[in-house]
Amino acid sequence: KISLKAINAYDDPGFVPLELSFSDAENLLNRANVEADNATISRSEHALLSLEDGKWYLENRTSKLATSLVLTRKHELESGDIVILGDRVFEVRF
Repeated sequence: KISLKAINAYDDPGFVPLELSFSDAENLLNRANVEADNATISRSEHALLSLEDGKWYLENRTSKLATSLVLTRKHELESGDIVILGDRVFEVRF
């Protein structure tokens, strides 16, 4: 199981807390399963979160490279990594 917890990186007084949990081996991240009303997150495919041999990886799926870490290939995630999807900043936890 892995979770992405939104953090208030911009000291936004209107910040809305959000925590997402995933346990499937492959999780396609998009607007529908991250934050339905957030137009900065891709409607179709934003990123792929996958579990392989006990390690979590993140892979960009947008043509605009809108997933940060700026990913040009699959990346092994570590607890504490910061991931940006659209205008949301998440801390990886497991």
